[in-house]
Amino acid sequence: MSLASNERESNCNRFMAGMLTRPALLSNLFILTMMLLNRTFAAIVAVCTLLSGCLAQDPLPTTYKDPKTGISFDTWNVPGSSGTGGLTFGMALPSTALEDDATEFIGYLHCAANNATTARGWCGISLGGSMVDSLLLIAYPDRGRVRTSLRFTSGYTMPGVYTGNATVTQISSAVNATGFSLTFHCRDCLHWSQNGTTGSASTSGSMLDFGYAQSIEAPVNPSCPDGIRLARHDSQGTWTALLDSAASESYDKWRALANHTVPTNCTNTRGRNSSVPSPSRLFGNRLFG
Repeated sequence: MSLASNERESNCNRFMAGMLTRPALLSNLFILTMMLLNRTFAAIVAVCTLLSGCLAQDPLPTTYKDPKTGISFDTWNVPGSSGTGGLTFGMALPSTALEDDATEFIGYLHCAANNATTARGWCGISLGGSMVDSLLLIAYPDRGRVRTSLRFTSGYTMPGVYTGNATVTQISSAVNATGFSLTFHCRDCLHWSQNGTTGSASTSGSMLDFGYAQSIEAPVNPSCPDGIRLARHDSQGTWTALLDSAASESYDKWRALANHTVPTNCTNTRGRNSSVPSPSRLFGNRLFG
């Protein structure tokens, strides 16, 4: 037998040996891959358990038509957690908002509660996604009315009063033992500027980032929105919202319904609410999302 023939036979034997051992190799690779995937999945679950903001909200909106006003909203639901009842936030936009960035919107907020005691708590929406450097809308019930406060912060502390041009004018509101709801016009709320920090929410991209926070404790000094003190929120998170049918030709007609401003009483800065949260519950460094 020639040298070339012996070499071919040797190569063939090595190939056949490799084929015979390949099933075991593939099996070992499969087991190793599954172990890595399981560990990765376990790590993701652990992180999501620690961070309530990891609870993903459905970006696709649900259409809600207000029975009293006929206003049609794109809405997104946030489930309750940590004792909170969850919330629903909705938005209606000018007819050209998906082509040119809008600066205003008509909003809908329903803040749910598990019982009459927690129904006194507040809800907050970040119009830029993050608690920091975004315009924040705080809403809460007070003696059968719903009050609002526009806030801004550049740190994870109690947000200060927003001093820009944005204003909130109410269309309708309701308060009961299971929470409160508010329909409102928010003028100049989709762009903001405070202390040299600017930002905006671009509607022309058909997508917006929102943040939310909810507390089961009532604000201190509720009759004066500019002077409230907030307990640290019990749940928070962020979500990306796709704008489906938020822009409407009826927007101007709906906006004309906004004609109600709730009177304030800021003469007593200590407020009527004597139930002041403990120091551990005061607004601290937890995030909107």
